[in-house]
Amino acid sequence: MIDNLEIVIVGNKRKEIITAEFLKDIPYRIFYTTDYDLPKDFRINSKYLIYVSAFKNMLGAYRCFRGHQDALKSCTKENILVFEDDAVPNRGDWLEVVSKSIKMLEQFEIVSLHGRKVDFSLFNCIDKDDLKYFYKKNINRDVKVYGSLCYLINKKTIDKVIQDEYEGYPMDMYISNRFSYCLLNPSPFNHDRKMGSLVEEKK
Repeated sequence: MIDNLEIVIVGNKRKEIITAEFLKDIPYRIFYTTDYDLPKDFRINSKYLIYVSAFKNMLGAYRCFRGHQDALKSCTKENILVFEDDAVPNRGDWLEVVSKSIKMLEQFEIVSLHGRKVDFSLFNCIDKDDLKYFYKKNINRDVKVYGSLCYLINKKTIDKVIQDEYEGYPMDMYISNRFSYCLLNPSPFNHDRKMGSLVEEKK
């Protein structure tokens, strides 16, 4: 399945890309995002204010969303592994974990390989190939999964992402609640914060 896997890093030329350091022997590409301005007529959907106020940077959240959209639009293979620019593996067999996790795209539209500050009481668990995947219980509310650091998606789901309009929903909340979604835990990747964040910087 790795043969039909496209690896793309969503990066920005204003920030060093840490993720590329461990992908040297694996085909990948970097998609440099555009520093978009918020549309002049933009109005945040009030139900998303609680999320954006957490880092007080609507512009950064908008650029993150559009960056992921544009990166996905540029992909051509059936399965895509999306990285942000500050992911680092925490286990040597991470590629094998990714290969196993691709199978979960048969059941879910997005398979996230990293999430933080998760209330797992709101999730059910699937044990598969010695890995644990969590998906939201049948509850009428959003779940908080912080981080869009790395996730798997396939071509049939990409169109849904690129056709959506930004309403103020941060990218991590967007992928974990707008789609059939599962989260691998524990994650094979860490979020390396040493280069800071273009999303969380106050504007």
